[in-house]
Amino acid sequence: MLRNLGLTQCYKIINTLRSRFSGHLYKVELTQRSSISLILVLNLLIAGLSDRQRQQLEEVEKLFQTHDQVLSLDAISLESNQLIVVQSWYESSTLDQGVQLSIAEGRQLLLQSLEFVLVALGRDINLSGLQPDSLSWDSKRLTILPLGAIAAQIQSPTVIWHSLLVVLSGQ
Repeated sequence: MLRNLGLTQCYKIINTLRSRFSGHLYKVELTQRSSISLILVLNLLIAGLSDRQRQQLEEVEKLFQTHDQVLSLDAISLESNQLIVVQSWYESSTLDQGVQLSIAEGRQLLLQSLEFVLVALGRDINLSGLQPDSLSWDSKRLTILPLGAIAAQIQSPTVIWHSLLVVLSGQ
């Protein structure tokens, strides 16, 4: 569930949707204005992280915030044990087709997510499966959102990707 009080005050859940994703999918209403956004909430079990790893996570968050224009993210926040990413939702996107973002945006978010994971885990992840014209992963097409797709490749005792919430806000 969304633990960020600022976000829970901004969004009102109006419906729980069926989803193929590893996590939960909600349709929410934005209380202040009528716009559509995509919010990824990734719960991290950070109790086992060293001080160095926590510092690395914070540095990555600062990097994302500094380069928000380049990264095309509306917001990113690391609060308590949640990584929260907000990105504008595109009209051509549909929740029931797996990958919601356009290929360019989705690939960019996937690469950003991989960078985050690389820093958090301090280990290498193979990028060779990424194709310039598609969201494929080692000859297997991604059918889930980028952050969720990374979970399949990571088996770590220190960072466990145990929940991916996808929140759609709008009318």
